[in-house]
Amino acid sequence: MSKEQLEAMVKGIKAGHYVTAVGDDTRGHEVERVGTLLAPPKPMKGKNGEGMRLCVGLKGTDPEERSTWTTLYPGRGYVQHTKPPVPGKDWTNGPLKDIPGMRADAPMHILFGGKGGKRSTAPVTEGRAEIVHVGDGRYEVRSLVSGEAFFSGAWSAQIWWSPAAENGEPFYQAQGQEHEADGHDQAQDDEPENVTELDYGKPVHHVVTGELVGYWTPAKFTPIEDIRQ
Repeated sequence: MSKEQLEAMVKGIKAGHYVTAVGDDTRGHEVERVGTLLAPPKPMKGKNGEGMRLCVGLKGTDPEERSTWTTLYPGRGYVQHTKPPVPGKDWTNGPLKDIPGMRADAPMHILFGGKGGKRSTAPVTEGRAEIVHVGDGRYEVRSLVSGEAFFSGAWSAQIWWSPAAENGEPFYQAQGQEHEADGHDQAQDDEPENVTELDYGKPVHHVVTGELVGYWTPAKFTPIEDIRQ
């Protein structure tokens, strides 16, 4: 792949696209990142020559976070559009550390499908949950309904998880700041507001934009697109 071919490849993607990028991290090691392109591709010059830096990670992450950087060089690495996973349908069995956004300084929200690992062949439960660092390198996956700890483990512990947001990613909220973007707090959602809420469950708003993205119950998340059809 020539420099011109690399430029043509990255020209086909824009900030906000969901992509898979394979390139070099800041240490020069090959890395694959799957997620939202957080900023336009940026020309860079590194040890392997002239390349393009991509910032790929959880939607809303600061693109200055070095953990999102992936540099592509001619003949080394690629980027392509990727279909985001569907919440509650597409599941991953993997370590906590590989969940996008786990390095964010806030609880991560996911759909929890039980303990993972080689012996686990399929998710066994489905519940909306948050992942919280509890100290000493330990994490808890807690129910967003009851507060009960579904699971406790270290950074490398494996679980089944599915995205909890409409863009195919987990999402995070600063504690005490829920729904700040659209001007109301969690307490206002305690009672159903309309027939849709009675039918589908509790409204879920996007952590960054405040936009209504769907409804959830302990058993199911319904994207807003499914209701509008």
